[in-house]
Amino acid sequence: MKAFYFLLLSAIVSCSVPSVSNEPHVVADLYYRYEANTSQYTAEAKMTLRDSTLKVDTAYMVDGGVSFLNSGMRNDLRNDNFIRYKGITKAEAVDGPVFSFKLPSGKQLSIPGTLAPFDSLIMGPAPTKNFGFTVYHTNKKDFLAANETLSALFLADDGTAKLATMQGPKPPNEGAFTFIRETVSDWPLTTGKITFIKRRVTPISMDGVEGQLVEEVYSDPVVTAMVN
Repeated sequence: MKAFYFLLLSAIVSCSVPSVSNEPHVVADLYYRYEANTSQYTAEAKMTLRDSTLKVDTAYMVDGGVSFLNSGMRNDLRNDNFIRYKGITKAEAVDGPVFSFKLPSGKQLSIPGTLAPFDSLIMGPAPTKNFGFTVYHTNKKDFLAANETLSALFLADDGTAKLATMQGPKPPNEGAFTFIRETVSDWPLTTGKITFIKRRVTPISMDGVEGQLVEEVYSDPVVTAMVN
């Protein structure tokens, strides 16, 4: 499925956040995804040191490195503007997976994720080109906030991949997520599997660091067929 992660890139929700000091500070772009079918976390951290006065970005080599789920991440890429750390961890879903790293001042910083894995999605009737499809949820945690999206990744048996996405907010009292027919009009008429992906983008702005945290959780695949 890794070949299809590029399909998930979506517009980042604009948010008003507090300004960061003009003093040199860290820019941390953090990302993780959890895949339920493999019980695996994949995490990435891009670290930059930004001097807003001189308008210069340089790679930030974190003293002690960056950790995720209390495991050190490897430094796998460096250029003039950032250093990228990556890590893969086999684990059951946990509450609040945490990124941890030091600022240039020596202060240890922890940034937790809060996006809960899917708990209660139930597929309705098979997707149709005429009506789309609906997926139901019974747990109030399975809703969409304004800075979240829900995507349905349809991987056909012939290898074709198609993606339908809806933007939050979708309150929990609706009890269901409906993908309208326009979102599935280009899906092939064939059998395959649907994986649901919930994505959240949260700005980071605090003393000494700015950036964003991107969280994704993947459901177990659902066997289905696209029909007219």
